[in-house]
Amino acid sequence: MPQTRADESARCYRDRTSVILARPVEVHRPALWILIVASSVVGVVCAVTTQLRREYYASHRTWREAPIALLKTCADAALTGLGLGLAGATVILLVAAVVARITPFH
Repeated sequence: MPQTRADESARCYRDRTSVILARPVEVHRPALWILIVASSVVGVVCAVTTQLRREYYASHRTWREAPIALLKTCADAALTGLGLGLAGATVILLVAAVVARITPFH
């Protein structure tokens, strides 16, 4: 009888020391990309709005007063927000992997 992919992934694997390891965690890649993009967009939007209010518009009335400083602030905030979004996605993925490992396999 041929084995299916689910049968192969459900098997326990043995390493060189003959210790039985748990089955690998399967990641749904489209959902992972959606999580990464969504968290990055949210991080960038939140960081740009917050940093513009706190830093740029605290010392300037309009963007025409210092357009280069505005671009620098936006670039800094975008990179900061991207990093925060990716960190959030990493935490969510790690928590999901831990939960998947803890739950019993049926």
